[in-house]
Amino acid sequence: MIFLCVGPSFGVLIDGFNYDLPGRFLFICKFRSYLAQISGMCTLTFIILPTIDCYLKLTTHLTFTTKYACRLIIGTIVFWVVQSIPTFIYFQIDTTTQKCHPKPGIFSIYHAVFLLIVFSLIPSSLLSIFASLTVYNLRKVHDRIPPSRTNKRIQDVNRELTRMLFVQVGLIIFASIPFACQNIYGLITVNNIKSENRLAWEHFAHILSELLIDVYCSTDFYQHICLSPMFRKYFCATARNVPFVKCYATVGRYHRTRQKTET
Repeated sequence: MIFLCVGPSFGVLIDGFNYDLPGRFLFICKFRSYLAQISGMCTLTFIILPTIDCYLKLTTHLTFTTKYACRLIIGTIVFWVVQSIPTFIYFQIDTTTQKCHPKPGIFSIYHAVFLLIVFSLIPSSLLSIFASLTVYNLRKVHDRIPPSRTNKRIQDVNRELTRMLFVQVGLIIFASIPFACQNIYGLITVNNIKSENRLAWEHFAHILSELLIDVYCSTDFYQHICLSPMFRKYFCATARNVPFVKCYATVGRYHRTRQKTET
């Protein structure tokens, strides 16, 4: 949610209304980049950890207890808050283009490499490895368990989990790699003389790569709704207990009963 607030909201102002707040105010430039990195890396970490947890459950029967999971969540947030401090320090407004960019020099190289390796390659690799191992172990468990009604339900749940894991991996690869490559390309060609046509294409690629990241961060709910019948069932059951939904359902039943009485 934080990532979507600091990403698309400013993107709409910049590209839709030509009002670049990060390019006008230094604090907004620094704080937006700082929050975007923290929230983006926390999101990826909180996706990787449950995947590892699923693998540990199947192989060693170990799992993250509630107490340990809370500590892990707090530790993850603190780690990325501290690790992202250089982003707050070294992001600045380019006096030539009036855009918010990393400070030229060592930090700009570090930032581009960080996006490619830590934001893109490592999460994609870890998710691919542990998702594949989880699916492999699930199949081994299925082969050892005799068929029954209960086991069939477990197999259905495992198939849902498998689909969601692979879709999650595909979305991360599809969204993160273009964004990281676009930043590497921008760093390599920063001193090149470019035509207006080339600048327009590069700007389009930059907007598209940012849009992929925004879409990925906002599709988790829809992914679960589309791929998991069990999630849809629990979601509908939970939604019925929301006061507004209960009130709407009660009013609907009242009108239907009244119509039947009148007829």
